[in-house]
This record gives sequence, structure tokens and C-alpha cells, in this order.
Amino acid sequence: MCIEAWVRNGLIETQIAHNMGVSLRTLCNYKQIHLPIMQALKKGKEVADFEIENALFKKAAGYDYEE
Repeated sequence: MCIEAWVRNGLIETQIAHNMGVSLRTLCNYKQIHLPIMQALKKGKEVADFEIENALFKKAAGYDYEE
């Protein structure tokens, strides 16, 4: 689902609503009515949060990476 990918890529709900062609209020209503939309938002956030946690942990542990 596109919503999950948008969240995973760092878009906030205002931007997601814009991409969907609806208002933020409508997206909030959709989240309450349509479980798959809520699940996609939640799953995308979990993935993004996990990636950030890992990056912060590596930095705190002294991990260094040069491209």
C-alpha cells in the first residue's frame, strides 16, 4: 500500500493526505473508519522508528561508516 511507503519515507500525515487528494481531517476520519489505513500508518511508522533507533544506537556505540 502506498500509505505505508509514504510513512516509511518520512512523510507526515498532512503530506500523506495531500498525496491522497484529501484533507487532513478526512484522513483522520478514514483512520477511524478504515482499519487497513490505520494499520498501514502504524506499520510504516514502526519501520521508520526502527531504522532511526538502529542508526542512533550505532552512532552512540561509535560505529563509523564512510561512503
